[in-house]
Amino acid sequence: MIQELSELGSKLRTDKSRDKIVHNALKEEPFSIDLVIREDGSFVDFVAFDKQMTTTEAITAKKGKARLLVDKVEEVLGYKEDTKKHALFLDKIQQYKDLLEIQPVLRFYEGNKSNGVDCALSAFEEQIPEKERGNNIAFRLKDKRIHESLVVVDAIIEKYNIEQGKKLSASSKKCSICGNNDFPVEDSPHGMIKRVPEGQSSGCALVSFNFNAVESYDLSGNMNANICTNCARTYVEGLNWLMTNGQMQTEIDTKGKQTERFKFTNRKNFGSDTAMVYWTRNNTSLDEIDILDQPDEKSIANLIDSVASAQHKKAASMKVDTFYACTLSGAAARIAVRDWIETSLDDFRQNILTWFDDILIARYDNDNKKMANYYHSHPIGYRN
Repeated sequence: MIQELSELGSKLRTDKSRDKIVHNALKEEPFSIDLVIREDGSFVDFVAFDKQMTTTEAITAKKGKARLLVDKVEEVLGYKEDTKKHALFLDKIQQYKDLLEIQPVLRFYEGNKSNGVDCALSAFEEQIPEKERGNNIAFRLKDKRIHESLVVVDAIIEKYNIEQGKKLSASSKKCSICGNNDFPVEDSPHGMIKRVPEGQSSGCALVSFNFNAVESYDLSGNMNANICTNCARTYVEGLNWLMTNGQMQTEIDTKGKQTERFKFTNRKNFGSDTAMVYWTRNNTSLDEIDILDQPDEKSIANLIDSVASAQHKKAASMKVDTFYACTLSGAAARIAVRDWIETSLDDFRQNILTWFDDILIARYDNDNKKMANYYHSHPIGYRN
């Protein structure tokens, strides 16, 4: 299951329709405040806006760490005298002090401190409403955000690759998912899965070892899972995508009133505590699952034709797609996997058709004075 989720995450990363840079050193993070500065490091103002996603430095765990140029106000400004977090943020910037693009930020903190960070700290509460003060802040120089500069992004990737090379030279342990040692296997959090039914709002872990009773062979924490850092990130990205992928749709109720509802593309909820996520190896559309919600004769007829076509392809020895489904629930900070299905897409469609066939209630054909149903008259000949 984790191997297929990891493969899905890898495919999402290499999706050619995405114009962002994808790398283990980078991660998408939300932010909603720009801290605007000048070349000399002097503070201009704060600009608040609706939350957006931006590509930033990836860090495995937030505790005791700071992210380059994009973080909370405690890290960026030392807000409420949080000197420890602020020091971590400044230390991270110092690691990139030779970059030309970072110089205005260094002046903001050092060379022009009174007109920079001191001025920004005094203006923060006045310019940013209290309910928005916990959001991430990014540095902006004129109309460009400094952390999004290709020079800065390349520097983050280069530093990451050097550090990973050092880790790999110290360990040649192979990953249990990909079977390679291109990335290190280490005791670090894999990442949290969001929007899990009955799970905590901050997310739930699919893989987690946090007490001695579940550890073995003198391995600590997630070393017991033997999953490399790359596969850990890709399976988390894949599962998060399945849990959240979808779009808003306009629906009209029986009274003609329009309402907006979010419709998941790869997820079905069963009650309040269980969800099933599903996908195919080749990212094939799975309209058949929606038929289960609102079945009608036309859609079932199309499904019959689809199954017949698949049978023809099998006879011609054509390669078939694979269907995957995972049913899960939240258990506090962890995920409980309740079911895992892996089957051919053809068998998946056939099983749905068989289910409809099994629950079919025959109707009386008044014109011909006999019991009948759609399947009896269909050329495939189900339930003769």
